Amino acid sequence: LKPLWLKHPPHLSRGRCGAADVTAAMSSDLGAEEHALRQYWYSDATLKLLCQLCSRKDVRRIALLSTPSIFYALSDEDRQKAWLFEFDRRWEEGNDRFVFFDFNEPVERSTPSQLLGAFDLVVADPPHINVATLEKYVKVFGALQAPGGELLLT
Repeated sequence: LKPLWLKHPPHLSRGRCGAADVTAAMSSDLGAEEHALRQYWYSDATLKLLCQLCSRKDVRRIALLSTPSIFYALSDEDRQKAWLFEFDRRWEEGNDRFVFFDFNEPVERSTPSQLLGAFDLVVADPPHINVATLEKYVKVFGALQAPGGELLLT
C-alpha cells in the first residue's frame, strides 16, 4: 500500500468545500452525526483539505470508506469520480455512487466487480482504531486500490 503524505495543501477548491463554514452548510444537508455508528463530521479545515486532495487532477477514481461527509462536501464534478462505501444506508437514497460496506464482511461481496482494483485514491475513517479493525480495512484497501494507488487514513 502506498500512503499519501500531506506536505503543502494546494489552493482551496470551490463548491461546498469552498464555503466559509463548511460544517454548518453540511449539517443542514447531512443531519446529525450518528454516534452509535461512530460517525463524526470533520472540522472545516480538515474537510477542506480532504476535498482538495480529492480534486487533484491526477486522481481519477476515489473510494471513500466510512466518510460520508467528504462525499457530500465534494463539488459535483469531483463527486462523479468518487464512490461512497458506507454502512449507514441513509446515504444510499438517491445516490448511485453508494456501495453498502460492512468492514466485517469481504468487500468483494457488495462491490461491483468493475470497482475492484480500480481506485487510485482510497480515503478511510475506520470506526475503531484497534488492530482487529485495521487488519480488516487493510484487506479492503488491497481489494479496492489500483496498482500504485494512494491511501489516506483519517
